[in-house]
Parts: sequence; C-alpha cells; structure tokens
Amino acid sequence: MILLVDISMLHDMALNFENYIEIDSEHLCEKRIEMYEKKDADILREVIPALNAIIYDAEKYKGWILEQFDK
Repeated sequence: MILLVDISMLHDMALNFENYIEIDSEHLCEKRIEMYEKKDADILREVIPALNAIIYDAEKYKGWILEQFDK
C-alpha cells in the first residue's frame, strides 16, 4: 500500500519531470511562431535541440516511473 507521504513525494517528483518537458515544449511553440512571423522555415531547425531534450527527459521520466513499481 502506498502511503500518503509516498503519494506526495511521487507527485512532486512527477511534477519536476513534467516541468522540464513543459519548458522545452514552450520553446517549440515559440520557435514555430517565430518561423511563421519571420516567414523563415530555417528557424524550424532550431527546435531540434528542444525535441532531443524532450525525448531525453521523457525517457528519464519513464525510467523513474518504472523504478517506482519495481520497489
């Protein structure tokens, strides 16, 4: 049985992972808007590092979730 304290810790850790992903997602949106406003498709290439960061953070998040159920 998961205790309330454990649920609070899980919530806080999950929120931390999600915040990293959200920050990178916001960067994607900003670059898409910039590309449209400047009519410059090359700006879209600038989202690749953010996409890589999202993938990395999502994999870390996934791994952390799986670890919680292996305990």
